[in-house]
Amino acid sequence: MRPNRKTAAVRAACLFLIALLLLPVLGGCSGKTPEAGTGTVPATGAPTQPATDAATNPATDPESATDTGTETETETKPVTEPLRLTSNRELTFAPLPDCKGFLYVENAECEAVADETYGYVARVTLTEMTKKLSVMLDYVGYLEQFGLSPMTPSASTHILCMTRNKKGETAGILCDYETAEDGTVRFVTMPLVNDRVRAGDWVDILYVRFADTPLEVMEVTNDRYVNPERTTLQVAGLKRSYTFLHFTDLHACACEGVEPADRLQYCQAREKGFASPEMTSAARMPYLFAYGQRIQADMLFLTGDIIDFPSDANLSLLKSCVRNSPVPSMYITGNHDWSFFDNYNSAYARQTYLPQLAEISGGNTAFHYVEYEDLIVAALDNAMDEVPGEALNGLRKLCQGTKPIILLMHIPMTVETLTQPTKNVWGRDICMGPGGVGYWLDTVYGLYQLVAVQETPIVAVVTGHVHFSHEDTLPNGVPQIVTGTASQGGLCRVITVEPKAD
Repeated sequence: MRPNRKTAAVRAACLFLIALLLLPVLGGCSGKTPEAGTGTVPATGAPTQPATDAATNPATDPESATDTGTETETETKPVTEPLRLTSNRELTFAPLPDCKGFLYVENAECEAVADETYGYVARVTLTEMTKKLSVMLDYVGYLEQFGLSPMTPSASTHILCMTRNKKGETAGILCDYETAEDGTVRFVTMPLVNDRVRAGDWVDILYVRFADTPLEVMEVTNDRYVNPERTTLQVAGLKRSYTFLHFTDLHACACEGVEPADRLQYCQAREKGFASPEMTSAARMPYLFAYGQRIQADMLFLTGDIIDFPSDANLSLLKSCVRNSPVPSMYITGNHDWSFFDNYNSAYARQTYLPQLAEISGGNTAFHYVEYEDLIVAALDNAMDEVPGEALNGLRKLCQGTKPIILLMHIPMTVETLTQPTKNVWGRDICMGPGGVGYWLDTVYGLYQLVAVQETPIVAVVTGHVHFSHEDTLPNGVPQIVTGTASQGGLCRVITVEPKAD
């Protein structure tokens, strides 16, 4: 019989703990640092289909697969004497008569199989055709056999299950877990199959590992928790190439500690709305930061609405990711980062929450920039359908120089090819410029003229806000790059900036 599972609320809290509680600094920093100097602010830390990989699907589709007679099954060996488990961080499977007592499966049978590489593996064989197969590990019960104590979520951030199908293809899978009353991990749920498979097919569970960082997870899961688009820009006068990772509008919803009840209810509804089948938006945040490290990006571009509201848990998560990432971040607020629904864009929210984001915004949430030897990256706040006067003045002054500028904002500039798709999604044009928002304001008009009309050293505008991807040029020929919401399977964009040939 399958043991009773915890409530959905407990599951949601556990998923949040996975993202929040441990995010240590790793090696592998790109070593590409901005140039220090006067006026330089030090750096703070149409959508594409998700990439697929054969190794991520441990099962064979009966309609697409053909038996050729060349398939080689893993050789099984006689079970001899049991293995002694010496760690509660990486679980291998001792040769027990069957998996009953610590592995719970439906529509399948389980046995321990001797393996040359892994000692013993747990082989799960389908007894009937199924589209989904999850195995639940009684983590506490298994450790008791070896006199080991279970771990708490604070001791490790992520749980990995490494699997192998009958073709010998391996796949790393991020597992969910449930805690006991004492806060230790009680059960681990492993989603082995998420596709139609036939009776008689089997999947080996090679090991279950407690991983410390999102980067460690991604190294064995083929980056399955991010979905990168790619854009290349050529800029005259550069001495080297740059790699930037842009993600926006993640809308992380960490609701822990939120009150009163109506605000908590709102937060939980938003959390559900921005979650994917595999994880919440808050749980996905560390993977986006880890991907920037994985590709050795020069900088992360964060163009607002990374968090959906300024709960203590959301603020702590965002600040922790920025501080602990070896890749520096350029962050500009969106229209959600510093307000709850009941104090949206209020004087109270502006005074209470906006200053808390200054430390990851170059000390100035309105305008800040980072200067490299041959390139400037600037961030300007236009998220509330307006432009602070100091921000416009700062950009104007920067444009008096000769270095090329990449400008980060939350709201895109109005482009003819962007207007109708935006209306289709939002019912109106929420971009900034003629026919859009704020154009009657002197600062908005001035920004549009400076960025989109006049000759300018700005070589690209990078934004979000509309929740879908779009690329075009502004009326003056400047490329505008809009990336969709990162809550869509970890959507992000790798922007490569190369020297333009003379």
